[in-house]
Amino acid sequence: LAQYGIAFEAHAKNLTLIHRQGWPEKIVLRDIHENTLYGKDFLSSEMRVAKPHIVDPFINDDATNNSYTVENIKYLRDFFMSSTYVYNLSDLSFRLEKNHAYAETFFWQMIKEKLSDYQNSGVTETADINRINTSDETITVESILQKKIKNGSTRENYKHQVSNTLASSQQTGIRAAQ
Repeated sequence: LAQYGIAFEAHAKNLTLIHRQGWPEKIVLRDIHENTLYGKDFLSSEMRVAKPHIVDPFINDDATNNSYTVENIKYLRDFFMSSTYVYNLSDLSFRLEKNHAYAETFFWQMIKEKLSDYQNSGVTETADINRINTSDETITVESILQKKIKNGSTRENYKHQVSNTLASSQQTGIRAAQ
């Protein structure tokens, strides 16, 4: 999302955690062709020239005729963060604490450190990273249960706000304190 301006949503069964000697290093998302969004004004210059459909041919070249294009970077951020952080990594952090005595606070501190390392790496412009604003106090997530309870149609959206563990105001432990 930060480097190319494309947001992917992958459910936990399609998220693979790559680790080295037990320490997470990368996340690989798969089976995402139906859940890909981008903002034309946020696409990297190379993607604006190349067109997003080269990343995944499923994306129609004329994106104005489908629902892959969004206008609001906050929507892209929430779309990605709700899937990756709220639904996938929070489940992983919970299971690590429950089954392996690895405190969630240390897990989220590590995530913050990795995001900081990425920002300092120079791979992506700091201005683009800042536009995403991963440290907002809340993240908007889809309320799937509420939609089912209210028997909502596929066109109805039910949403609510959740606290963002990555927010500056959220205190997470330091690994050295462990």
